[in-house]
Amino acid sequence: MFLFAYIYALSANMDYVQRYIASSGQLRLAESTTLEQLYAVLRYGPMLLLNGIYYIWHRIYTRRKAATVWKEHWVYRYVTHWALPWVILSAALFGFSFPSAITLDGMGWLAWFSLVPVLLVLLTVEPGRGVFYGVVFGTLQALIINYWHGTYDYVSLHLITITFVVEYLIFMMFLVWLIRISGKWGFFIIAGAWLFFDYLRSVGVMGYPWGIIGTTQFKFIPLIQIASITGVWGVDFVVLLCNTALAWTLMAGPFKWTWFKKQDDGDVPVQNYKVTFRGRIEAVVQTLVKSFFPFAAFSSIFALSVMAGILILHGVQQMLYRDPEVPVATIVLVQQNTDPRKHEYRKNFDKLMQLTDRAVEEMPTKPDLIAWPEGAFKLDIRYWTRPNK
Repeated sequence: MFLFAYIYALSANMDYVQRYIASSGQLRLAESTTLEQLYAVLRYGPMLLLNGIYYIWHRIYTRRKAATVWKEHWVYRYVTHWALPWVILSAALFGFSFPSAITLDGMGWLAWFSLVPVLLVLLTVEPGRGVFYGVVFGTLQALIINYWHGTYDYVSLHLITITFVVEYLIFMMFLVWLIRISGKWGFFIIAGAWLFFDYLRSVGVMGYPWGIIGTTQFKFIPLIQIASITGVWGVDFVVLLCNTALAWTLMAGPFKWTWFKKQDDGDVPVQNYKVTFRGRIEAVVQTLVKSFFPFAAFSSIFALSVMAGILILHGVQQMLYRDPEVPVATIVLVQQNTDPRKHEYRKNFDKLMQLTDRAVEEMPTKPDLIAWPEGAFKLDIRYWTRPNK
């Protein structure tokens, strides 16, 4: 509620919102963003502080009472036992990997490990708690990546937040169950399931693809070339697989997962190998196969994807070198930085035309395509068919 109120304060002093509120007379006019955000801090700050103090005390108290041996692994002590902060951290890392209020380019490198904390929590908590923590993650990251809806219109942030809560509730009930049955091969299965979830929520009448983690890699030029073959879904799977591979590698110890273990020597301690160069190499290889196979599998797929991207780029360069007359497209993107809902539509249209004419005049050749933003026109097309419009 605090995060929602703090972001929603961005809508203060917006002309179209004030006109809407003034016409209905039902709500208080927001005076300023700064003041509204201060109200949010004063309204929720004391409750957040008290809850934080209680949570820390409760975690420390229950930790002293926990005596089960299998929970002595560091993941259970420091991640599972403190699940909520790790889920919040995961949501923040995920959210800030996208364009956000912190940086308009996003921090795409965070995406490669942003899901690891929440996956470790889902792997080790009870199913009911897993669904709860999954919904918390989905709700918080939704608010972070959709912060701009706080300045978009009056109800978007409300509706999108509710939509994400419903979507993640349904998805987490399925994902938590799938994690339980997938076992040591879950790093492939869960990555595929999350990819399918991203696809489902991006299609249909209610499709809203914002928040697909693969899109955070738009600056990783060699990797994203595979999108010419797989679409964004190939990039999405590579990033998701990195997260699941890291999580499954970390949990290989407590779950005693091994991959391709031989029946005859699977339990032979590493120190029993002969102290020879070959023996040491065999010991290292066996250890890597037993514990680091998920990350090794991801590394192979990642390397192949990047190599494929490099070959695609090289092929394009060679094609342009051999035939300079290969058709290319010149595209002009125009952003007028005005809101057609706040200003007169004619003023908005004239600004777009002015920027477009200037861009075309400055170009040595005529562009093939000029793209205007989706909010460039009034939604009702009949407006533009009237005389003198």
